[in-house]
Amino acid sequence: MTVTEYLREHLHTRMGIVDHISPEPVGNLEISEWDYRFETLCRNRLIMGAIRYGRMGALDKPQWDRIPDMIRRLKEYSRTHNEELLVDVSNLCQLEFVEGKHVDKHFKSVDDGQHTKRKV
Repeated sequence: MTVTEYLREHLHTRMGIVDHISPEPVGNLEISEWDYRFETLCRNRLIMGAIRYGRMGALDKPQWDRIPDMIRRLKEYSRTHNEELLVDVSNLCQLEFVEGKHVDKHFKSVDDGQHTKRKV
């Protein structure tokens, strides 16, 4: 996509114009594809975590081994269906994303071809 095409699509999206490039304005998807209740629950717990453990990204903050806890909480959610555990997993993922120090940590956008299976 050229810069001109990108800018045109962006302007059309902001103005709510549907054209051949995008069947639905992205602005509509920005609203429908996000859950603000979930975001609020996550944010509230991160604020409490900042009080307890220190601010996100603080240089003097201790490192935590979050991955086993993410897995444990996800398994617990699978058993109990307590949605708070999903909020915890999300926050642990975000904290690992921001604060993780693994030597091989990187971001590479790929489609691994593995997709969630549909429930019957």
